[in-house]
Amino acid sequence: MKNLICADVLNLPFSDNSFSRVFEVGVVDHFYEDDPFKGEVVDRELVIESLKEVRIILDDRGKVAFIQPSKHSVLPLSQKIDELIGKWKFGFQENFSVSDFCQIVSISGFRNIKYSILQAPDDFPLRIILGDRLPKTFYTLTGQHRKAELTGALFCLVAEK
Repeated sequence: MKNLICADVLNLPFSDNSFSRVFEVGVVDHFYEDDPFKGEVVDRELVIESLKEVRIILDDRGKVAFIQPSKHSVLPLSQKIDELIGKWKFGFQENFSVSDFCQIVSISGFRNIKYSILQAPDDFPLRIILGDRLPKTFYTLTGQHRKAELTGALFCLVAEK
């Protein structure tokens, strides 16, 4: 059995260049700050700091992969509905656009950034699974192929050190 280590993503307890791969699911989308005008917003500086920390522990040929919730989905609307009726249990969550998250990863020093759009998995609410099909189909039928290929509940992004 492997040992589990609970650590602060801003101060990882690993030696520099000690990993060839890092996989992150649903961490940085929960970093927020209180904006006096907008309320809770994603703390981009904290996200960048955490990605720089990950970059430090990667070896020279290291890669990092992220799975993030997408802004190009009915997921944000579903989240708002759950918040209003008191069923949202995940605290603050930023639903990133792919281009915005690619920029954050690039600013953090990563290169050769590639992404893939993921549809909602079976354990997501049916309203998200079906809700994403409608705009995706609409965009495809109306020739808006770029929008169609970006529509999905999640995206996976892979980048190199």
